[in-house]
Amino acid sequence: MKQAITEGEPSTFGGRVRASLGPSGLPSDDRGRMRLVVDNLVLHLHPTKVNTRSLSLTYTWGLGGLSAMLVMILAVTGIMLTNNYTPSPAEAYQSILNLRSNVWFGDFLRNLALRALHALVNHHAVRAEPERTLAYIDRLLALEPAHEAAHRHKMLLLARDGERAAALHQYDACRRALQALDAEPDGETTALYERIRGGTESHASRAVRPPGPGLHVPLIPLVGREAEVAEIRARLQDPSCRLLTLTGPGGVGKTHLAVRVAEEMLSPDGFLDGVYVVPVGFLLAVKAIAPAIAQALDLPLTEGERSQQQVVDHLHGKQVLLVMDGFEHLTAGAGLLVDLLHAIPGLKILATSRARLDVEGETLLPIQGLACSERLPEDREALAASPAVQLFVSRARQIQAGLELTDAELLDVARLCHLVGGLPLAILLAASWAGMLTPAEITAELAGELDRGLDLLQTDGPNLPFPQRSMRAVFDRSWGLLADRERQLLAGLSVFRGGFTLEAAHQVTDAALQELRVLMDQSLLQRAAGGRYTIHELLRHYAGEKLAATPGAAQVACDRHSAHFAATVAQRWLDFQGPRHQLALAEMGAENGNLRAAWDWSVARGHVGQLDQAMDGLCYFYKWLGRYEEGESLCRRVVEGLADAGVWRRQEPPDPSAVSLAEEPAERQRVLARALAWQGVFCGRLGRRQQAGELLRHSLDLLDDLAWTGPEGVLGPGQEIQHARAFVLWRLGNLAAELDHEDAQRLYRHSLALYRVLENSWGTSGVLEALGRIAAFSGEGDTPRHALEESLAL
Repeated sequence: MKQAITEGEPSTFGGRVRASLGPSGLPSDDRGRMRLVVDNLVLHLHPTKVNTRSLSLTYTWGLGGLSAMLVMILAVTGIMLTNNYTPSPAEAYQSILNLRSNVWFGDFLRNLALRALHALVNHHAVRAEPERTLAYIDRLLALEPAHEAAHRHKMLLLARDGERAAALHQYDACRRALQALDAEPDGETTALYERIRGGTESHASRAVRPPGPGLHVPLIPLVGREAEVAEIRARLQDPSCRLLTLTGPGGVGKTHLAVRVAEEMLSPDGFLDGVYVVPVGFLLAVKAIAPAIAQALDLPLTEGERSQQQVVDHLHGKQVLLVMDGFEHLTAGAGLLVDLLHAIPGLKILATSRARLDVEGETLLPIQGLACSERLPEDREALAASPAVQLFVSRARQIQAGLELTDAELLDVARLCHLVGGLPLAILLAASWAGMLTPAEITAELAGELDRGLDLLQTDGPNLPFPQRSMRAVFDRSWGLLADRERQLLAGLSVFRGGFTLEAAHQVTDAALQELRVLMDQSLLQRAAGGRYTIHELLRHYAGEKLAATPGAAQVACDRHSAHFAATVAQRWLDFQGPRHQLALAEMGAENGNLRAAWDWSVARGHVGQLDQAMDGLCYFYKWLGRYEEGESLCRRVVEGLADAGVWRRQEPPDPSAVSLAEEPAERQRVLARALAWQGVFCGRLGRRQQAGELLRHSLDLLDDLAWTGPEGVLGPGQEIQHARAFVLWRLGNLAAELDHEDAQRLYRHSLALYRVLENSWGTSGVLEALGRIAAFSGEGDTPRHALEESLAL
């Protein structure tokens, strides 16, 4: 939440502040102390704009949580803001308490001190420092004797330390303070009193339990997750949300987020009876869930009684948050969590899991990787502000002290973060190579061979648990949770590049909608805008390894993939010639990665029919978008591939005498000629006119040498050859048009005659337009007008 407080703005408390300060303002010693308060606390607001001249401050509420009234103090006293150092929250709040509580501050300082005391109580409670916690509770109660939540907190701490009598005496003190206000303790405080009196509250704790086996809390700061933390807190504070599941792939930082929120949820107005982290990732069976919860609660279980019921009895009447971390392999036991929620009205559960629990009342909150835009900013400030880049740099500086990155290196880090999809664990593992490899070298290694890139993302450091020491180990765990059909499907989907549609998934892998949902529920598949599905790139590499390890599976999947997209491009080519032209371009643009992969596979496997089927649509797509280099490259690969297969052994530049027609079928020869023609078109667009002319003439020579084998008017090999000849003559005419109008017209007329015989309106219209243009340049009377009008009519 951002706010701005500016001098002169209407304020209901501004006048009170001035009145409390008096005409002479603050005494000199208090002015110095207030300056220290400002210096300490303003940093925790994360100020985004400070204007000392107008005494305005634009800030974002952060860890400090400072009241807007403090900003009014700035306006009244004219104290300037400084940023000399970053104090701890405890130091910042203690600075407030060091100010003298006198008439100069009145109610303002009292309220500010109460906020500081609340924060200090939580600060030391989280760190399991009961003596300091009790000391600040006493100071809080001295300022506000009727603060019932503070009394309950003190009762809990005293009971935990075995001071049962003192805890009961504290209840009496609470009741007397409330009776002075004509009030009585509420049911929650009375229930706590009864539990202490009955001896069942000796293990109560306000603090998050220390991490247990299998729970790893990173020592790296939580970067770029402010929005997620705020969202989780808001969901947990919603009475209708009892079970919140953070879902996401392994390595995305779900545990780190959950533990941070657990710490922040410890407050007098939060979960009064404690927040407990229950690491369940290491459990082997559903029946171990309840004992694990009991262990986190410090609840000794009695033999012969159901552990679940003992947990229910222990938590009955309490307000508790359980953080169930790593639940993906225990989803069959998620019903136990629902039973606990039904039996314990004051209980809420925050679960982390790679898979949704899919039970009654579950609220899902998917956690994504750190944001990293495909269009990388060029200025240093924007790059350095990226959370993904900040995470990399913070880890790299732990390894290489004093590390400073140039603008070019920051850009390389941003590319690296985009390559790993903003996955925090992958970024940290990549940063562990700092000092040995530059960011550019790390990125190059990751972008290399699949196995090499994945194996780079690992560490032997003992500070990480084994499952998080490599991305391969993270994926191994997810893979192990899948059934055989789900593994087969995920491996098959790895052939897609840049996502896929439901129809494409069905055609290539026989995937049904329900099966894709299973993968989505496991956080292995995401649904992007426009209805497309995507797989995290690192996971796709991993699944590709699994596909390659199954004999024959990769070939079958890639064959089906290339066949599907060849047919797709053929359909888009028909759309290009009609009213769906722009929509077809957008659809092909979304599939660019798949189109290139399918084309390369067809070239490698010699699938001449698929190359022929897709050539016009794909080449026109690159031509219309001005991507001539890409178009020339894909055509050159076909020419080289067919030459390697013995269709056309050529040297550089192409030599027609190297062609051996008798050795190869007509279809392969015709496809080769078409690829040469399109390569010539792209070379012409790139300004390589001489090479373009050679390629087009060589293409025409190959086509002229092929016999017309089909009867006129019947679609067959002969007509296909004549279609190709008409196209080459048209493109040769375009080349000649700049130098020799007469030769260009001859080529155009020859092409036009072929297109008319073939009744190809698309080609006829295109050549007529070209003929009209060249005739206009030549000043041939009405010829240009007639040609252009006929072209427009078609």
